Amino acid sequence: MEYPICKLCNSNFATQKNSHILPRFLKKEYLKTNKKFFIIDILSIKSKPEQDLPKEDYIFCPNCESRFNPIETIISRHLRNSYNIFKKKSYPIINLLDYKYQLFPKCDPKIFTLFVYSIIWRLHISNHLVFKDYIIPDFCVEDLQNSLNNFLSNKTSELLLKLKSFNNQRWNFIFIKPENRSKVYSNINYNESIDKLKVSFIFIFEYIILFFIENDSIPKFLENYVNQKFSNLKFMIINNKSWNETAVNLAKSLS
Repeated sequence: MEYPICKLCNSNFATQKNSHILPRFLKKEYLKTNKKFFIIDILSIKSKPEQDLPKEDYIFCPNCESRFNPIETIISRHLRNSYNIFKKKSYPIINLLDYKYQLFPKCDPKIFTLFVYSIIWRLHISNHLVFKDYIIPDFCVEDLQNSLNNFLSNKTSELLLKLKSFNNQRWNFIFIKPENRSKVYSNINYNESIDKLKVSFIFIFEYIILFFIENDSIPKFLENYVNQKFSNLKFMIINNKSWNETAVNLAKSLS
């Protein structure tokens, strides 16, 4: 068999099988409080039940596959702790007029930025049917790949060392989570590029990522929740009871 070239390093053969397009820990944490999940187009409300995260063969070499592990391990711990009643004090919640936001002062914003970049980029390069309509501009794809290839490492110590030279956050994003981890929000995994590729709206289980291709596409009512220039990491909070309604309204407001 003639293997393709790895899409991340562009040098080794992509012999890795069963690569997850979305981080595995998201499903693991989600299924602690939910028995199954759905892939739903949030604007048309069409759903399809799923048993496992989408996987794909021969897009990465084994080394590049392992380079995603350190950032996902670190982010998994912080997200889990942010719901833990005994550790929540380390993740204070700030009230604003529209929504709340939660601070993550102990999480390096550079690591979380790479984590978001990795999701956006993997969704775009995937050939899986679930993500076939997910598109971001070529100039964005190239920049994300360069950042990931330059700074990801399969060892945490090397990752932290490399991040010292990661000095430019070109792409801004908003990360949204429910206030509490429970069953009151929908089992949703949704992805879409909307508003003429100016913003990506990605619904992954209990989280939403708004990824802005152009900074002028950030609505004024969301400006306080944007993560940019490696500033103090903050996550927008949506009340569990209004999670579905707010998510749909956000998607409509950006389309």
